[in-house]
Amino acid sequence: MARRKVVRLFFTVDDNYIPYLSVTIASIVRHASKKYTYHLTVLHDGLSCKSKKILRKYQNNKNIFIWLTDVTAKVHSLSIKLDVRDYYTITTYYRLFLPNLFPVFNKGLYLDSDIVVRDDIAKLYFTDLGNNLVGAIPDASVQLYSEFSNYVEKVIEMDHTKYFNAGVLLMNFKKLREFGLEKRFINLLQKVTFKVAQDQDVFNYLCKGQSLLIEPKWNVMPLGERMENPSLIHYNLMFKPWNLKNIMYEEEFFKYAEIAGVKDMILKNRDAIPQEVTDKILQGVDGVKAF
Repeated sequence: MARRKVVRLFFTVDDNYIPYLSVTIASIVRHASKKYTYHLTVLHDGLSCKSKKILRKYQNNKNIFIWLTDVTAKVHSLSIKLDVRDYYTITTYYRLFLPNLFPVFNKGLYLDSDIVVRDDIAKLYFTDLGNNLVGAIPDASVQLYSEFSNYVEKVIEMDHTKYFNAGVLLMNFKKLREFGLEKRFINLLQKVTFKVAQDQDVFNYLCKGQSLLIEPKWNVMPLGERMENPSLIHYNLMFKPWNLKNIMYEEEFFKYAEIAGVKDMILKNRDAIPQEVTDKILQGVDGVKAF
């Protein structure tokens, strides 16, 4: 019997995001093909036993395997301040460590923990990257809002139509190691503070001219016109169905939240959010164009 090809997926998370990552993983497992073996590696800086148990329940010892990798020592070794925003935490920077943390792998697909997958993720993973450093999807918010577009053109110094969202990032580990991603990334962070999405801006700045643009259906956000039958939905920025009601595609999120066994808990927590907090989030949504 021929050995099954391996799909290597990577995530970064802390205890607070475990319920949402469980939704993401439940959607991936639901659409996984029996033709492949799926290796899911979760980078973290310390998870509770309860969180670890939640994640490991998805391992079936047939074609779904879960690994938990603590990067606390790695993060503490950095002598720089990693900037964060309301809609992302320090864990979002961990993806830059992936090529060096896993030197025997030539490729990996990084996924944010606020997504739902509606197709076999292997179809995206096996995209041929050629000699490109990364493969990614143009960022919908940058394409929609002129303020973001102008920022990308002036500050990142690149064509805004080629600016990608780093929440779904197919990484050429081999080329990125040769390129020296981690060292370049850290050196740039020490010199420049980008206003909008620090880590994502740095990825785009460094990978200009060496990134493959992938069809939009693999990173669809709750923005603009609704796309029919997206392969991957990304609840980006402040558009989180666990914070706000009536977010586009929220029915897809709660479909897999129910499969993951966290729907009632998420709805209960959302209903308990004070109105003033919701109002603040909504102000952020209304002002998403104003960075």
